Amino acid sequence: MCLIFKAMNELTLKLKNEVVRQLTKNEQNMDSDYLVKGNKTYSRRQLAAEIENETQFGIETLTSMIVLAIDLTARQR
Repeated sequence: MCLIFKAMNELTLKLKNEVVRQLTKNEQNMDSDYLVKGNKTYSRRQLAAEIENETQFGIETLTSMIVLAIDLTARQR
């Protein structure tokens, strides 16, 4: 059972790092508005920081992105 948790933690870390990398790879658009949640607007840089720092919003956003990616992949089959 411990191996499963270790594998899940490694996968989660890889996904987190890849999302942050994708959000921050283009310096030109890192500070423009990217996402609006409620009355707050986030740039790519701010969103990447939320995910890196594992804030509640960052975790929820990362989880939503992963679920969406899985759903879209499953629909293509």
